[in-house]
Amino acid sequence: MATIKKGHHRPLIPALGLYFNKEKIERKVTFHASCRYAATSESSINKLFGIGYFPSHHNNSARFGWKYNAETDSIDLFAYCYDNGERLSSLSNQHIIASVNIGIEITLSITVKETAYIFEINGGTLTIPKTCKTKLGYKLGVYFGGNDTAPHDIKISI
Repeated sequence: MATIKKGHHRPLIPALGLYFNKEKIERKVTFHASCRYAATSESSINKLFGIGYFPSHHNNSARFGWKYNAETDSIDLFAYCYDNGERLSSLSNQHIIASVNIGIEITLSITVKETAYIFEINGGTLTIPKTCKTKLGYKLGVYFGGNDTAPHDIKISI
């Protein structure tokens, strides 16, 4: 269970670890009722998990992003990537992969190919192109925001 305390961006215990030539990352995830929040920024996407490449995940990375959707009382899931410093996914270019119910366990995976990341959620997929050739990467974990911090304690089983 990852808990982001009110006023913070990440859990007290961050995701740590290196990857070399990692081909697939898979996690079982449950968003708890505490993941409901009133958004203060429509463009902000929270991060769930993924892989970043040296020197910085703001240069090259692939992560699942998430955002609470108050209209449907569900969690919208996104592909959230950087390729050579360019963010390839955001709300504006509709890389929503799925909307999932709160309290239901889902299986998420990112497959790393030579020229693409393949995001998969319970059988649905989205492919994002990549040019990064770096093989040495590191784990990216749960993060609330862009700029906003958690409005209350946020709990995600991951």
